[in-house]
Amino acid sequence: MMPVLMSPLEGSAPPAPMDKIFTDVRIFNPLAPSNSSISLDDALKRHEDEKKRCYNERVLSVEQSSFCPLVFSITGAMGNEAEKFYRRLAQLLADRTRQAYTHTIRYI
Repeated sequence: MMPVLMSPLEGSAPPAPMDKIFTDVRIFNPLAPSNSSISLDDALKRHEDEKKRCYNERVLSVEQSSFCPLVFSITGAMGNEAEKFYRRLAQLLADRTRQAYTHTIRYI
């Protein structure tokens, strides 16, 4: 797991600027036998849920931070949490560098 400094994507209370978010990356093959019987969206969701089950409780209670699973397929699909993460990251970078969001998201 790698800590990333930015505001959390989800949460009940508004975060302070530069709160930590812990991420964990999973890249999977949607054509593998364990994934081939379900849709790509369902496979992405399942892998996100597995990561959350493994890490979310500890990150919330011990680290007092947020956890964001970054799930990708080898075909280029991105999980919902990863999409939110990259959109937020692009917005923060665009604001910091005073670049257009569309230019920033293109490079991430």
